[in-house]
Amino acid sequence: MYKIKFLDGTVKEFERLAGADLSGADLDGTYFKGANLREADLIKADLRKVDLSGADLSEADLRKADLSRADLSGADLRKANLREAHLVGANLSGADLEGAYLKGANLRKADLKEADLLGVNLRGADLWGANLRGANLKEADLEGAYLTNCKNIHSFTLGIHFGYMVVDSGYTRIGCEGHHIDYWLDNFEEIGRKNYYDENEIRIYGMQLKTLKEINNVYN
Repeated sequence: MYKIKFLDGTVKEFERLAGADLSGADLDGTYFKGANLREADLIKADLRKVDLSGADLSEADLRKADLSRADLSGADLRKANLREAHLVGANLSGADLEGAYLKGANLRKADLKEADLLGVNLRGADLWGANLRGANLKEADLEGAYLTNCKNIHSFTLGIHFGYMVVDSGYTRIGCEGHHIDYWLDNFEEIGRKNYYDENEIRIYGMQLKTLKEINNVYN
């Protein structure tokens, strides 16, 4: 049996946490290592400094939850809704966030080292100073994200398109299309013509892609 305190001062008991309505729960500093919180409702919950390492939070609703300095290392957050969640200084190293929704989330100085961010929506997220070394960002959407001092990400504008390169892996996304930087260099002319760019635009894109390759080489 779990006794959970809520921000309004009430205390409720739960036999299981998976799927439980914990919205507005006051869990500051609680120990939930390896806990099963799959599909739990944690909207606006206070999870500051909570140990959630190895926990199952897949498909959990964490909108506007405060996870500042929480330990989520190795946690399963697949398809979790973390829209506008506060994750300042959180440890997400090795976490599985495939398909998670992090639009507008605050991830300043978060540790996302070797996290799986495949297909994650990070539009408008604040990633200032975040550590993304070794992270899988394939198909991730970083449009409008704040990436200053973000480790392992080089963002740029190519023509009218926003783009980013994962420096250590070379994965490069331009607009809605993502490939390794070497693939872009080998195929940019064909891709450009397919998307109706003129020859001058294609030549300029080629020059910019070569610069990106040089950046990739510096770190590899």
